[in-house]
Amino acid sequence: DNHLDKVNLILWPRLKATADLHIQSLRNANNRALWSDDVHAHYITRRYAEMTASLLVLNADFADNQVDHIVERMRTAFNELLMKLADMHTGTKAPIVFLVNN
Repeated sequence: DNHLDKVNLILWPRLKATADLHIQSLRNANNRALWSDDVHAHYITRRYAEMTASLLVLNADFADNQVDHIVERMRTAFNELLMKLADMHTGTKAPIVFLVNN
């Protein structure tokens, strides 16, 4: 459909720009401000999961590789942030428990 193609051309650059901002914010996150001496699930994990689930649901019927690439880049940035937060925990058990819970 010609109309849907036009809408896609309008929306896709904005989706990509917004996703890039989310990924950049994960990479630039202040570990000290996000860190707490708690090994339970972090609120960042919930937000990441909701964002990723939304993108995957939107992409379910289209199987667009560009969305898959965004999700992969976001996962990589999120994992890097989790590792930094886990490294801030002391001892040998707490970082592992933090990673398992997140």
